Amino acid sequence: MDNMLVYAAKEKRSFNEFPLNEVDSMIFSQLAYCNFDTLPQHHSLQSLASDDEIKTLTQGNLGGKNTEKLIKIMLENPRFKKLCWRNVVSKVDAKTQMQFNAVTFCIAEDQYYIAYRGTTVTTIGWKENF
Repeated sequence: MDNMLVYAAKEKRSFNEFPLNEVDSMIFSQLAYCNFDTLPQHHSLQSLASDDEIKTLTQGNLGGKNTEKLIKIMLENPRFKKLCWRNVVSKVDAKTQMQFNAVTFCIAEDQYYIAYRGTTVTTIGWKENF
């Protein structure tokens, strides 16, 4: 069985040719854990100019090195390489023990995917679960 890295490398059809599916959703859900707010000058995969920027984007990500690999694969694939993001929301409130993160991905003209981050490995994330 293939994994999302293999899918991201092999599926070359555009979202207009082959609509969003469960594996695409899993990829965008994984990307929701990236630190989009740490690179405010970037709003698309194509604007990432170096491995250091990709590492900054994925630092502390639950997917670790696999998320870095995923982004590099996506940059080479016509299906994903024009992916952009906007409306990044990242709020953490230690006082109320609350966190909320969401990002809107622009996947094609007039097609968007909103991804929400779940529990993180932070103390607030774990307390929020309880």
